[in-house]
Parts: sequence; C-alpha cells; structure tokens
Amino acid sequence: SDNYRLSFGAGTAVTVRASK
Repeated sequence: SDNYRLSFGAGTAVTVRASK
C-alpha cells in the first residue's frame, strides 16, 4: 500500500492509504 498526502484548499492535510 502506498501513502498519499492530499492537501485541500482549507490547508488540511489528509493521509490516505491506497492499496494497489
């Protein structure tokens, strides 16, 4: 699984784990 860091306009950082 890879970890992706998504940043939203609000400046909130969310870590999402996607399994390929």
